Parts: sequence; C-alpha cells; structure tokens
Amino acid sequence: MRARGFSVLFLLWAWLLGIFLGLQGIPLPLLFILAGPLALLASKNLRSQALPLFLIPLVLLLGALRASFSSPPSSFPPDIESFRGMVISNPQMGERFIPLKVEVKEVRRGGKWVEEKGKIALVYAPLSPSEGLPKGRSLPFYLYGDVLEISAPLLSISEGDENFKSYLLRQRICGLSYPKPQEIKFLREGEGSPLKASLCALQNILSDRLKAALPGLQGSLAQALLLGRREGLPRDIRREFADSGMAHILAISGLHVSIVSGMLLALSSHILGRHRIRSFLPPLIFMWLYILLSGAPLSAVRAGIMASLWIGARIAGRPGSALHSLFLATAFMTAASPKVLREISFQLSFASMLGLVLLAPKIKEGLWGALEEKVEGRGREFFEFLIEISALSLGASLFALPIISLHFGRFSTLFLPSSLLALPVLPFLLLSAALCCLPLPAPALKIPAWPCWIFSSYELELAHAFSSLPSGALEFRLPIWGVILFYLLFSLPLLPSHLPSSSKRLFARAFSGMRKAKLPKIPAIWLLGGLAVAAILLWTAAVSIPDGRLHVWFLNVGEGDAILIQSPCKHYILIDGGPSPERVLKELGKRMPFWRRDLDLVVLTHPHEDHLAGLLGVLERYEIRRVLARSPPDFDSPLFREWEEMLQEKGIERIEAVEGQEIDLGRGAKMRVLNPPPILLEGTSSDADNNGIVLRLSWGEVSFLFAADIYGDGEEDLLGRGEALRSTVLKVPHHGSISSSTRSFLEAVNPKIAVISAGEDNPFGHPDPLVVSRLKEYVEGKLYLTSRDGTVECITDGRRLWVRTER
Repeated sequence: MRARGFSVLFLLWAWLLGIFLGLQGIPLPLLFILAGPLALLASKNLRSQALPLFLIPLVLLLGALRASFSSPPSSFPPDIESFRGMVISNPQMGERFIPLKVEVKEVRRGGKWVEEKGKIALVYAPLSPSEGLPKGRSLPFYLYGDVLEISAPLLSISEGDENFKSYLLRQRICGLSYPKPQEIKFLREGEGSPLKASLCALQNILSDRLKAALPGLQGSLAQALLLGRREGLPRDIRREFADSGMAHILAISGLHVSIVSGMLLALSSHILGRHRIRSFLPPLIFMWLYILLSGAPLSAVRAGIMASLWIGARIAGRPGSALHSLFLATAFMTAASPKVLREISFQLSFASMLGLVLLAPKIKEGLWGALEEKVEGRGREFFEFLIEISALSLGASLFALPIISLHFGRFSTLFLPSSLLALPVLPFLLLSAALCCLPLPAPALKIPAWPCWIFSSYELELAHAFSSLPSGALEFRLPIWGVILFYLLFSLPLLPSHLPSSSKRLFARAFSGMRKAKLPKIPAIWLLGGLAVAAILLWTAAVSIPDGRLHVWFLNVGEGDAILIQSPCKHYILIDGGPSPERVLKELGKRMPFWRRDLDLVVLTHPHEDHLAGLLGVLERYEIRRVLARSPPDFDSPLFREWEEMLQEKGIERIEAVEGQEIDLGRGAKMRVLNPPPILLEGTSSDADNNGIVLRLSWGEVSFLFAADIYGDGEEDLLGRGEALRSTVLKVPHHGSISSSTRSFLEAVNPKIAVISAGEDNPFGHPDPLVVSRLKEYVEGKLYLTSRDGTVECITDGRRLWVRTER
C-alpha cells in the first residue's frame, strides 16, 4: 500500500511539473529528456506494481500540453477612449481612491464601440459620488454588479515595472484608469451572480456591525482578519505586520485559511474530544462559513477545498491519505485552469497545506515531548492546545516562506518568535470579532467588544514591537531551483510512507536539550490566567484614567486638516477630517478610547476635499451629536452634496456658524467662532477659504487659534473687525501657503508655538519657505510640521503647555 501511494505521488508530481514547464514555454522534445530522470527515480516503485515506465513522461507531457493551451491575457491597446463594464468585486475604500475591478464589456476606439471579453480593468475612482448613482449610497458608493461607463483613457500596462505588470496579469487586470468624478457614469445595478451579490451584501452588513461595535484601528484589524476588508488599515500598519513576520495573519488568503482551519480543528478536538465526526465536522462547517463571510475570494476557496480534503482524511481515520488528496485536488485545479499554478495565492495555499500535513505533526510531537513533563495542573490541556495550534501555524507558515522569498524578495527574520506569540491569540480574536457581528443591542455588543479590543490591541502592539527591532526584514530572493530544492529536502524525510523513524529521531535530537533542562514545573492555569488578567487591567487603566487636562491633537492626515480636541470634561470635538477617511479613522482610533463611539461636535471649516473627505468616513463610524458648519453661497460639489445628504439621513443637528458664537467645554474652557462674518466675503481670491470657520480655544492662560485655510484677504478682514487674535498656539492657515500668514496677522496673533498641517512631498510646495522663515521669527524654533513630526499633541492644564510629537 505504501509503495502504491508513493507511486501515485510521483504521477501527481509529474503532472504538476509538466504544467509548470509548459507554462514556461519549454519545447516538447526537451520535455521528453527532462522526464527521463523522473522515470528512473520512480522505477523501483512502479515496477513493484507492474506499471509501465512510460506513465511518468506521458503524464508530464500531458500536463505540458494542457498548459500550452492556456495563455495569459494581453494588455489593452493604448488607444481606448472610454469603456463600459461591470464591477466584479466588493469595493473597498482606499486612502485616496476607491479601487474598482471592472470586467470590461465594451471599449470605444476611434469613435466606435467594440465588444470586449475576458479582460479586467483596475479603475481608481475618486472619493466622490459619480453621476447617476442611486440615492442613499455612502462610501465607497459602488457595489458588486454595478455597470459603469467610464469616459477616461484606459492605460495599457505593457510598460513599467515588470513585477507589477506580472502581478496585475495574474489577476487578469489588463489596464488601469484614473477617471475624475464627472467621467464615471452609473448605468444600472444588479448585474452579475445573485449568489456573489448576496455574499457581498452580507459582508457589508457584518462590516457595518463590526464598525459600530469596535471603531478605530482595533476594529479595522478585526475586519481585516474576519472579513478580509483591509481598507481601514493604514499602510504603515501593514508594513509593520510585514516587517514583524506577521503578514500571513493579516490577509484572508490560502495561507490564512490553512492556519485557521488547523486552529479550528485543534480547538474542536480539545473541546469535543477526539471523536472523528463530532470533533471534525464543526471545524469543517465553520471554515466554510468563514470563507463565505470573507466574500469567498478564489484563493480562500481553493485553500478551503484543500483543507476540506485534509480534514476529511482525518474524519475517515486515514490521516496519511491527506497528502494524496492534496495532490489530487491540486491536479484537478490545474487541469481546469493551468494558469493557477502561476498565482502566488495558489502556491501559498498548496505550500501551507503541505506544511500542515507533513511538518506540523512533527513540530507538535517534538514540542510536547519536550515540555510535557514541565507543565502540571488543570491548565495542562489548554497548554497542549496552545502547542498544537502553534505547531499547525508554524508548519503551514514555514513551508510558505520559500514562496514568499521567491516572489517578494524579502521575508522577516523575526517570523518564528512573532508567530509563536501572535498565532495562539488569533482564534480568540476571530471568535470575539464574529460575536461583534451578531444583531445584538448596543449594550450587549460591549461584552464581545471588550475582548476583541484587547486581542486586537495585543496583535497591533506585537507587530509594532517586532517591526521596531533591527534587521527585522531580510532582503533575499530565493531562485526557483532553490525553492524546488527546499521542498525536496524537507518533504521527502517527512513523508509518512518514507523514513518515519528517521524523522522521529531528527525531532527527538532537536528537542533533547529541552527535555534535559532543569526547568521548574509551572501550573499553566496560573501563568496563563495571571498574564491575561494583568493585560486586561493594564490596557483598561492606560486608556480610561482621565487626567483633567485639555488635549489638542493636530492629526497627521496628509495634505489636509484634521484636529481632535479632548476637553477637561472628556468632550471630544473634531475640526475637519482631512482628505482620507482611512487616515483620519486611524488617528481617531489611536487617540480615543475604543468604547467611545461618539463625537460631541464636528466642525467643517469649509467644504474643500482636503477638509471634508475624511468626515464622510467619520459619519459612518461614529455617532455625531452636532455639526458646526457654514458654506459660502453657490458652492457645489458631489462630495459636499453627499455630506449634506448624510447629515439629513442621520438626523444630525446642524448649527450655522457665525461670528461671536461661544461653545462651553466645561471647567472654564471655551471655544469662540471668529469667522465667518455675518455678511460673507465675496469677490475675494477664494470665497470658500476666506469664509471658512476660524476658532479660538482658550483655557486659563493658554489659547489656540485654528485659522483653517483663510487667505490674506480673510486675515485682513479679521484684523479689521477687531477680533482678539492673540494666542499661544497657532494652527497656521492654508497649510503654510504663501497666500496666507501675512506679517500683520502674525503680529496680532504673536504665537509661541505654530503647527503646519501638510502632506509629505505634496505637489503644492507647502509650506512655503518664506512663510516658514516668517514664522520662526515668532516661535523661536517651536515650529511643528505634521509632514515631518507626525501627529502633534498639545497638552495644557490652563497654565503650562506640553508638546509631544509622534516622531
């Protein structure tokens, strides 16, 4: 039986090798020569079953022939003027765009519409609603099944970075487009698969519930892990996960599904016992529910099929047959579509499942054998469970490392320690996040939200800590022959039908030192329980103890403005939201306690995109009590219309700002409206900017002037009205532009500290060197830039002032 199984593996290897070589375009005569060594290697096993030797080269050639009929899609021609197509994925909001995968149906070339099939365009839609969208839609505005007409050029990907080009072509993306809001026309909705549309709708509902239960950065991480929606995770957070070796838990991919399926199986076995059907069916069901909730991406579905065969082999009581089932499933998938062998997600799924089948049991055997006698007490079973899920995760992840190195040219040297600390927490994070999606009343949602916040914060802090260590990321690209050699060297000794005693001896030697070590016996339940209680108490204390001071954060949101104020009485006020919902939500999640899902006041100084766009995301995630705003006459934009509609739909109280209004923040802290005047300025260089809301916040001897984007005309008008402008801290108007910060205005304010909110390498050249030089005459070195210093926090007790910078 073992020989027969081993021979089947050789045949399946021959098929996959033939597919691989066929995709490389190797001529068929050369394939005959390459098939010879493989036939000789397996000859002994094949002869024992009286099977002819020509089967291996024949299967290899059949695989190569199948691959030869599969050619990658070609890029779009460069002369396409406009196109029509259907949105084929559940859109997620980006930092500055809404990326849409659009299956192109028709293209316009030379003034004529021509039918097009089988190609996908990646459309970077702006953060503004397009023409004809159904009413009531909020960001990201578009849904799966929407048919759009885009009157913008479709750029070819034939030029540029080869790695990026191959990445796009693997996803059948053959062109890029960057339309303006007026260049996107909504035609109709409801096209596409009803099943996929239902899954996307369900995912959106669950996403909204999770946002309501857990806003901020922790909620964004929970969404990424449970639903595969990473739009709320900023790039620097994703980079931290990559550099710390924790990227494999961040995205729902084949590797992720493999790890989760292994964890579910381990958890079920420890709760329900080792009974085959009783302990193996629940993880099978929950794994597929998890895949469906994540939107059923193709990579996750393929990994689910492989994991199902693995679990099915264990249900049948034949875990050794899992390897053959894995190879057989892979053969069927590559037969249906040989191109999947080129996809990184497929390679990761196969490699991680191979690690689960071959390596994970040996890791568990070695670890538990070394530590079994060192742990005692009632926590023994839970400790064994932690070792099992760690072994499953490490086995899957280690076998995926060569694929990561091959395609990305880098991997983290901290992968092993970070995974050992991060992966045991993952099932509890996923479980608590799933409970947050239940249709429960708001008070009841706090029960699962607390542990979900704790587990999410733990993962975030762990990624940050490991990414801060030196030499975290290693730049190293493993060649293809190195990948093949890795799997041959590590797979053959672990095959259940080949050298089992040798592999046992190998792991026994590896952990013999741990067995002999004089380690004290630890009651596991005391250790684990104590650490959990300590973590909960520390996190709760860190974010819940009020200090009775006034905090003002000038948030780093790029080229735009966003200011968060926490009053001495714990009122939260947000002035503007910057150009990106993703960035402002990240900053709010860092500064506000996770249980605070409300803002007492939101101020929109003026309706330009770099102040307004982020507020649309805030309206979705947070409960807003009141909005203070004032718009210049005759101003109109799609984004501003969306803002007005959202305020009306949510029934948020809107206060018209006018000079002289005062807002009491408690304990003597007050905020006064200095601008706009009762009669709005007209005919100036920028009506919208000069009629923006200017606020002065004061508490005791410390004051702040938030000057929005007023120009020199607006500054002159303020001076002419005799407003009291003198302030300790100045939010420099208009991002430090030369149009503002006149000398007479700065003399009237006489700031001790100045903060400029601007984006790194912005196209406007903000701040202007002349303005910077002028400001330094007043602040004597206390000039802060969000582009350089990150978020700037000012803290005051009414007499003294402290400044902290993020960088």
